[in-house]
Amino acid sequence: MFNSYVIRIFLIMLSSLAAISQVSAQASFISRPVLVQAGSSQEKDLGRRTRIEDRKARVDLINTRDTNTAPKTGDVVFEGDGFYVREAFGSTYYVMAEARNIGSSTKTFVKVTIDLYDRYDNLIASDWTYIWGTCMTLTSIDMETDTCLKHNEVGFFGDYMEFSYSRLDYGRFTFEYGTSPVVVPDANVVISSGPTARDYYGDIKLNGTLRNNGLSDAKFVKIACALRDDTDGLLDIDFDYVDGSSIDGSSSGLHQGETGSFLMYTSAPTIYYRSTTSTTSWDDYGSVTPGCSLSLSPGSATLGASSHLAQIALTIPAGCAWTAESQASWISAVNPAQGSGPATITYRVGENTSTSQRSGTIRINDTLFAVTQQGSQSACTADQQHICLGDRFRVSAVYQTQDAPAASARAVKLTDDTGYLWFFDANNIEVVVKLLNGCSINQHYWVFAAGLTNVGVQLEVVDTAGQVSWNHTSPIGSAFAPVQDTIAFASCP
Repeated sequence: MFNSYVIRIFLIMLSSLAAISQVSAQASFISRPVLVQAGSSQEKDLGRRTRIEDRKARVDLINTRDTNTAPKTGDVVFEGDGFYVREAFGSTYYVMAEARNIGSSTKTFVKVTIDLYDRYDNLIASDWTYIWGTCMTLTSIDMETDTCLKHNEVGFFGDYMEFSYSRLDYGRFTFEYGTSPVVVPDANVVISSGPTARDYYGDIKLNGTLRNNGLSDAKFVKIACALRDDTDGLLDIDFDYVDGSSIDGSSSGLHQGETGSFLMYTSAPTIYYRSTTSTTSWDDYGSVTPGCSLSLSPGSATLGASSHLAQIALTIPAGCAWTAESQASWISAVNPAQGSGPATITYRVGENTSTSQRSGTIRINDTLFAVTQQGSQSACTADQQHICLGDRFRVSAVYQTQDAPAASARAVKLTDDTGYLWFFDANNIEVVVKLLNGCSINQHYWVFAAGLTNVGVQLEVVDTAGQVSWNHTSPIGSAFAPVQDTIAFASCP
């Protein structure tokens, strides 16, 4: 093993030119990894490079056969604040980064061209590669590709490039893609265990198992992994074929319901490794298993705003494999997540604290089970003396002068989170109140208020969800002091 070192490149986003996503970065050499780690020079890198070049050639062949993949740009953009470079061998470096599909449709054959420059804007290296993304079937040629990005999906990529690091100053990334119609493949290869990381002479090795839960056999089954540090920086990107069955000349095949193992030796230093992001891909093989259609009871679910534990009755012939996966963050605890034959699947729906209805799905093989949850009924009611901010916070005030009894202020709502109070004349604003949701910052709702009066004021804000009140008093004869209470309500969400 050679000594490891690290190169960190911070990005400066360049302006978009002709809808092509370009990113710039300043280069710096650091001896101890902070956001990105270095790998070590190993002979296995040569083998990896050969496999990647073979993969490029294969994807190019598919691309030329698909008439619907005229290159387009604009919807795929650079993700994150930096790209990462580590030494591979000699003057060859491994460049790693990520990209996101911000478009509304799935993009196919997502290709990135990497151009590296010195500080004088001279091009010192250029190459291209494809994204590791989701495996989809191109309907036009009935073939699978793992270079697809679904809406809002992030994919990762790595490429070996030869250049002089001492000259490197910034990089530009250009993304191209097709828009071919795609469908979910008949096979469905999922990670059944792992990837488990273990130290291997200072670097990480990954192992685990993949399972085919789909409706057809799969060949050329592989898993790609992006290894990260504790800042989510990329340490290494690598892939491995599964140790499976021999199917159509491929020793990396998985029959329906079959599980196979994988073992991957990476160049990610153990000392900096924290997590792994993975994606699987394969080629469908053979016809879909006859008689494996499924039905669900109920066909969909509509639930109230409170949390629920619900069930789905899955009817499918014995021996037919299936997987169940939530497609929404508020639908969780799908159990069991995979199986064979008929089953009862349970799932949990969290409380909907918003007054808006929300919809999500659970995917069971290729069937989507729709879940609709009603919004909460706000207990906050508004009238002339009360306004409701943020749906549930009721604001009111009582005012008093030296020579008059206390009276209720009139309340007027301006926006969803802001309103004002008047005492004597509708054209004379006395107090402005703002209610802010700071739950993502400090797990509290905030109350800000400002007064234009020295009349005595007793301001009250009530969280109707828990009947918790917040109060502020400004004495008679004193100017109303500004209020900026960032811990007013500890009642998130």
